[in-house]
Amino acid sequence: MVLDREDDSSRVNALDLGANDVMVGNFDPEEAALRLAAILKRKKLTDRLSRSLEAGLNAAVTDPLTGLFNRRYALPQLARTAHQARLQGQGFAVMVADLDHFKLVNDKFGHAAGDIVLAEVARRLRATVRAGDLIARIGGEEFLIVMQRATPESASELAHHLRDVVRKTPVYLRDRDLRIPVTISIGVTMGSESDAGQFPAEAIPSNDATATTLIDLADQALYGAKACGRDNVTMARPAA
Repeated sequence: MVLDREDDSSRVNALDLGANDVMVGNFDPEEAALRLAAILKRKKLTDRLSRSLEAGLNAAVTDPLTGLFNRRYALPQLARTAHQARLQGQGFAVMVADLDHFKLVNDKFGHAAGDIVLAEVARRLRATVRAGDLIARIGGEEFLIVMQRATPESASELAHHLRDVVRKTPVYLRDRDLRIPVTISIGVTMGSESDAGQFPAEAIPSNDATATTLIDLADQALYGAKACGRDNVTMARPAA
């Protein structure tokens, strides 16, 4: 900021409004150049620190292999979704998806190939879920999908679509010219049904216990999908 005359009040106001520095008219060009150089140096340092902080925060909540959110992020986010859905009287769906016979992929093709399979399946799942819905990797080959504003019909439709997207095309390993068939099993529970009898009548508490309970119910449905021969979708039974 360049002021017409020396004025302490104007100087304070300028700095308060966001000016990085203040000079008075008829200033020395060399002094101005030095001040600008110092401002730019501080700006570059601030940008580097900001990028470093952002990268650190992303690393804390992101799975490095798949780029999806990790369990640390997913649990509180699911709890918040459950809390908000209860307040608004909306249904939502919780899905736990697990790759079928993934150990055989690692044993037969190696862990590097297994990592490629996981990353590709994660890409397909992420491309299929709706914008705004949560998808995370919560275990070795286990994924969590939280579908907001869902009905049992829309949740079942999405789960079957996810299953079909995964099994439709084998995962291609370009460097080895291999195609690995992959299937997935999915367990689904409805938030509006799964919380019946599990929580008090007041709003669901926003904590990890809520998320863990919902995931456990979806896990139980997943066991049913595995028991039915895998490559399957099972909806949890409504609470009595």
